Amino acid sequence: MSVDPTFGLALIAGFVSFVSPCVLPLVPAYIGYMGGRMTKTVSSQIAVSGNAAISEQSWTTRFSTLLHGVAFIAGFTLIFVVLGLFISSLASIATIVTDIIGRIGGIIIIFFGLHFMGVMPNIFRRLRAGVKTTTVNGQTHYEGGILDNVGTSIVLVAVGAIIIWWGFVEPIIALPVLAIFVLALSLGGAFTHPGTFWVKIINTLETALYSDTRKEMAAEGKGGLGGSFFMGIVFSAGWTPCIGPIYGAVLTMAASEGNIGAAAPLLVAYSLGLGIPFLLTALLLDSAQGILRRLQKRMHTIELISGVLLILIGITVATGSLQALSGDFAARFQDVSTRVEICTVGFFEGEIPLSHLGPCYGGSITPMEVGSIAVGNLNGPDWALSYTFQAEAGQPIDIRLNRVSQAVIPELTLIAPDSTILDTKTYTEPIPTGETVTPFSFTAETSGLYMVTVKNTQEWVGTEVIEEAGQDGNTQTRERTILYNFNVRILEREEDTSDTNSTGVADTVTETAINDQNASNIEIGLEEGQLAPDFETVTDNGETVRLSNFRGQVVLLNFWGTWCGPCRREMPLLQELFENKQGENFTILAVSARDTVQQVQDFRAEFGLTFTLAMDEDEAISQGIYAIPGQPATFIIDENGVITARHFGILVESQIDDLLETTQPS
Repeated sequence: MSVDPTFGLALIAGFVSFVSPCVLPLVPAYIGYMGGRMTKTVSSQIAVSGNAAISEQSWTTRFSTLLHGVAFIAGFTLIFVVLGLFISSLASIATIVTDIIGRIGGIIIIFFGLHFMGVMPNIFRRLRAGVKTTTVNGQTHYEGGILDNVGTSIVLVAVGAIIIWWGFVEPIIALPVLAIFVLALSLGGAFTHPGTFWVKIINTLETALYSDTRKEMAAEGKGGLGGSFFMGIVFSAGWTPCIGPIYGAVLTMAASEGNIGAAAPLLVAYSLGLGIPFLLTALLLDSAQGILRRLQKRMHTIELISGVLLILIGITVATGSLQALSGDFAARFQDVSTRVEICTVGFFEGEIPLSHLGPCYGGSITPMEVGSIAVGNLNGPDWALSYTFQAEAGQPIDIRLNRVSQAVIPELTLIAPDSTILDTKTYTEPIPTGETVTPFSFTAETSGLYMVTVKNTQEWVGTEVIEEAGQDGNTQTRERTILYNFNVRILEREEDTSDTNSTGVADTVTETAINDQNASNIEIGLEEGQLAPDFETVTDNGETVRLSNFRGQVVLLNFWGTWCGPCRREMPLLQELFENKQGENFTILAVSARDTVQQVQDFRAEFGLTFTLAMDEDEAISQGIYAIPGQPATFIIDENGVITARHFGILVESQIDDLLETTQPS
């Protein structure tokens, strides 16, 4: 499915992303923060009312909850948009920024947790014990106690220095911050008037936290919006979104020179759509305040529990565990999230009728566009898969089937927009391996949504027992899963393509053309027009391969994974492209992330892939060098090793044609 992103579609895509597994790690963290803040507010209300139960919430507290939700969304949107815009041009910097936000943000979340537990006021009181207040020339000074000691300042500065050095990740960033930190403390009097300096710091923190000195404001739920805004920033930096068709198109737009202005409002729309369910969650949490008031005798216990939960969340954020969990969810459930987005957007675009929406979510119906390929997996007996596509009146359409496993004897049905059956094709024996068949070749009589359904007529046998020679020479038996796969392709029939190069790539490239541009003088980077960073790895066959080995050819560099659902749907198209361009100066290098050699070899056998598959088990290439936002991601590299185009998300044929056209000589 390929769509041109609009503000409305981006908003819808963001909204449906909330129900995807990719967002799941954010939800408990968000609920933990908002629940802790709400508990602190109710506790302050009870304290102000003299422990009298408050029967009803005022409209101001409800409005305050809404404001905190809006502040969270604003912080989330700010970082999400900024990182989205520069994810490709400043990918390495974006990674460092997210690490810094995660580490420093996690520490601050832990501080919030201690505050919600009521621990910080006690710590502050003990630190101020023995402090005496004096006034000299209208200036307030604080003397005595543990704070009025240079040794205390040295210890606190050392703790702050350790946090800065660890939190700001890179020494080149940490050193200037550390220098500013020490200079500010020195000029502020941390070593000359330590008592006054530290008491003022504590007073400022107490005011910011609205505890003790401003209970009335806390009781009304006012203030603290900066904390909610900051939490939105932290959670956004720790989130790895799934790349669906809309988000992928926006990222590609942002990565294209001159399109940042168009991508920015779309990223805002996506994040606002994602923020709406968070806002609704905040309002649902607000309704629990009445329950908390009735449990006022247990309020201290509730405060402790909410504070501990927030501390645990802070630890997961600071250590990168939340980010890792989010990335793992994005990888494992990419296909589910993408399907949710495709089906929902397809419904709003008129490509999926309401009656088909449920089956689409369930995986039995897949929306396609003319020119695309889909992988079918018949996962059980009597299982049928359907594919819908929009065709215009008079449009000649071919529906082809290839790479059909020997376990499948297909029966296909072509259905018109008015639900009448146009044609049925039943095969009586398996389709030979490597053969492509065209069960339907027709011209659409009316414009609308057509459907082709594929089911298997062969008896279902899920596994088979095979015999093979063991290492000791003895015959061994093992159970093997039988594949029930096929590729279905829907394309517009052309009368004559014999003189047409569908990709627009030059058939030959002379040595002179290659030498016209001195690639060594081109800056290495990830933007279009820059030299693609070189890397060395091994293929699934154990051979060493470098990107620079392919200099002199147009290279489609694809980052993928066997666990990535959209990648599985994209691979048949790449294989067909590779086969069609045999003999041309073109190749495909597909880099697999987080897969073992055996998994990649099995994937190659399953899909009949013949192009180069390279290993990236620790993501040193995909994340460390190319810093891609997620799989699949594609770079087009010309004969001189220069990046000419980038695309994030699943590819369709028309998009590949457009990408490859960027390598044509101007």
